Amino acid sequence: MKTSEQITYERLKDLIVDNKLPQGEFLSQRKLAESVGATLVTLRSSLRSLENDGLVENVPR
Repeated sequence: MKTSEQITYERLKDLIVDNKLPQGEFLSQRKLAESVGATLVTLRSSLRSLENDGLVENVPR
């Protein structure tokens, strides 16, 4: 059985691969969490994994 972090990771990765997220633009973590049905904690964990895999870049405001 997959964890919520794994499910969120896969949903985000699919959005990235399918070019459904704007490249190079700031994305609200709250809105992103809502769109994939995740909590902020789960989303942030998944984003760290995606960053480690080179699929996203975390840039402070």
